[in-house]
Amino acid sequence: MSRHTYSARRIGAAVLGVAALSVFLATPALATWAGNSSGGGVSTALSFPTATGPAPTLPATASTTNASVTVQWAAVNYNGSAIASSGYVVKRYKGSTLDTVAGNCTGNVTSVTCSDTLTAGGTFSYSVTPKSGSWIGTESAKSGAVTYTPVAPPFAPTSASISNGAGTGALWVNNASTASVNFSVVLPSTSKTTDVIHLTVSDAGNAHAVTAPTAAGSNGAGTVNFLAVDLSSLSDGALTVTAWATNAGGSSGNRVNSTYSKDVVAPSAPVITSPSNNATGVAKKAPFSGTASEAGGSVVVSVTGSGSQTSPSATPGSSSPFNWSTTLANNLPNSGTFSATATHTDAAGNASSASTAISFQD
Repeated sequence: MSRHTYSARRIGAAVLGVAALSVFLATPALATWAGNSSGGGVSTALSFPTATGPAPTLPATASTTNASVTVQWAAVNYNGSAIASSGYVVKRYKGSTLDTVAGNCTGNVTSVTCSDTLTAGGTFSYSVTPKSGSWIGTESAKSGAVTYTPVAPPFAPTSASISNGAGTGALWVNNASTASVNFSVVLPSTSKTTDVIHLTVSDAGNAHAVTAPTAAGSNGAGTVNFLAVDLSSLSDGALTVTAWATNAGGSSGNRVNSTYSKDVVAPSAPVITSPSNNATGVAKKAPFSGTASEAGGSVVVSVTGSGSQTSPSATPGSSSPFNWSTTLANNLPNSGTFSATATHTDAAGNASSASTAISFQD
């Protein structure tokens, strides 16, 4: 057995207990090392073996797509007690070249285990050097090797959209849909069933966000549906829908975004200003005009009486009092008395209550 000898002053009989170094991907021990010391009296030579103990017990193929590797070893006893004050120095090797260890394996490790984080592919092994104060032991033999193969992140979804959108262009969330919004995420041909699909919806400035339960990817191109997502907690205004995938190794792909709007406040009932209430001699194709509580959307007039019909829609103007006007498409019957009400539906699809009814005769 090869030995290196170090000098220690007046330490009495030094006893270096057996230590074992292991690297774990799951449960198998990957490497083992051991050491002891001999000597006695006032001036003692401390001997630390470079390597003893059983050969590594790696499986036939030690490989992983998980970037986290757990390194574990048995405690070393120095001068009758376990090393704790200074601890251990853990080294990572890529092949035969010293690499830079990461995670909580950096610096002085005071426990007998640490977790290294690999950032690039390769074949790696580990060693541990015990230390206590100014005393530094001999570096252990290297552990068995582990080969890390990073998994490429998944491709971004093709699109993420609301499938039950309301209002103009189906680009709105309104008071009827806000508690139960459905989303469709289209996946590319590279999608895998082991991918995890994520979806979040946030309001302006990311002041609030809703995260839907995750879903599994598809085997190739496909569509994943997120149903009945409650967006009641988000503020009215712009909404951003974000979808992305993570693979089995935890890597995240690029994100895809889409923009919608939320408005859950219905307009106030419009006002019919013409014809006036109880007007007579109104034209057969009655013209109607009035005002609304907000711009945009559509106002329709419903006429009932000896002949019923609904007018073509009118769009309120862009400035107060948001004037609108429309004319019936068909002639009213002769010598009739009619009643008319108007309703205003905004761009989000929220409908007002009916206006105060007017009565008129043609």
